[in-house]
Amino acid sequence: FISGKSFIVSRQGLLALTANRISRSIDSGGSVSGNDIDNNYRWVMSSSSGATTLATTASLELSISELAAIRQEDKFTISASYVDAESQSPQSSVTIKVVDAPVIASIRVQPLPGTAYTTTFDAEASIVISDPAAAPILMSFAYFSQSATESSSKVLCPFSLVTDCKFTLP
Repeated sequence: FISGKSFIVSRQGLLALTANRISRSIDSGGSVSGNDIDNNYRWVMSSSSGATTLATTASLELSISELAAIRQEDKFTISASYVDAESQSPQSSVTIKVVDAPVIASIRVQPLPGTAYTTTFDAEASIVISDPAAAPILMSFAYFSQSATESSSKVLCPFSLVTDCKFTLP
């Protein structure tokens, strides 16, 4: 289990966690084996208002909006443990902080007219972040032709911490 990590997620996000218990037993022949039973896992969400069991499988997948319906709080801990007939293994947990997604207030491109393959354009985005915990934001600039779909977009500047991008269009 990964423990002690903190994640910041958008309200529109999806939380997908998988618990992997590493266990080994050595039989009389010296072979190493380990067989966990999937429904012996326990995922619990806890916050200042109490605890709720979310799942009893090795994997947990919930939308952040589903979690918000369970707890009306923006910060909570999700713990995973493996329980068997002999003992309960130590519990591992991650802390989740839910924030509003950043909003792109405007995008400025200079110059507006240009010549293909020769003009270097400069695009700059202005971003509004409602919660400082959401910073820094990774930005990616791309363009779509007027008849193109998202799958045929061209990335001009891949994900980075900068809010501006210099590029030449074909």
